[in-house]
Amino acid sequence: MLKKKTVYMWGGYGKIVTNSLISQKKRQYPSHYPENKVKYLKSLVGKDYYSYDCSGLIKSYWMSDYGTESVKYIKKYDKDAYGITVGNASKKGSIKTLPEIPGVLLYMKGHCGIYVGNGKVIECTSNEKISKKEFGGVCISKLNARSWTNWAMSKWLVYDEKDESSDDTSDNNYYVVKKGDTLSEIALKYHTTVNELVKLNNIKNKNLIRVGQKILLPNNNQYIVKKGDTLSKIAKKYNTSWKKIYEKNKDIIKDPNKIYPGQILNI
Repeated sequence: MLKKKTVYMWGGYGKIVTNSLISQKKRQYPSHYPENKVKYLKSLVGKDYYSYDCSGLIKSYWMSDYGTESVKYIKKYDKDAYGITVGNASKKGSIKTLPEIPGVLLYMKGHCGIYVGNGKVIECTSNEKISKKEFGGVCISKLNARSWTNWAMSKWLVYDEKDESSDDTSDNNYYVVKKGDTLSEIALKYHTTVNELVKLNNIKNKNLIRVGQKILLPNNNQYIVKKGDTLSKIAKKYNTSWKKIYEKNKDIIKDPNKIYPGQILNI
């Protein structure tokens, strides 16, 4: 959203600025659309400007299927600054106890934002001093530039609350996403399935992974038998022999020519 041209519009949640949208919002919220602002907004028509207010910046994420589709109104997500943050929290606390976890939502009376780590916030604000945009828009601001009072973890998001200072990738149980990666490519590389990775990592949208994200991998020393598998096929995947796999799994394989979907084999 930072890469888009944006403007603050009360009641906005990611729609392109058009004359009909301006008229609609002016009818809904007349006190927030004085003539000078309406004139400015009309000057943006046809220039691919996107409209948000503070809560609209957050709820547009879900109204666009995690940013993968064009935004469309969904009543479930239509909440104000308090409702979208503290009011819909799985965890919450005073700003003094803010955890260093990207994606945590921030609240102060009448306003909200998203903490992105390292003392920085993404927000949509009408404050021109903070946004450095005429009539405001989406911007990066400093955490201490605002009088935030609360933080909240949304019920609609899954957060990685592990200690980021520990090296979770040292035992090769994780894969760090690189530019251009897809879950299907990662699954193929590590002899697993997209569904298994989705399940292990509580991934909400299998088509949306980010660079730097750590993907928990299934145990690399085990393989789940799929329909059509043979010991020879599995051995080829792991550059070993069917006899070695058979020897390691004699407790569950009675006949090396008969293995069944769902069996977990040690490799």
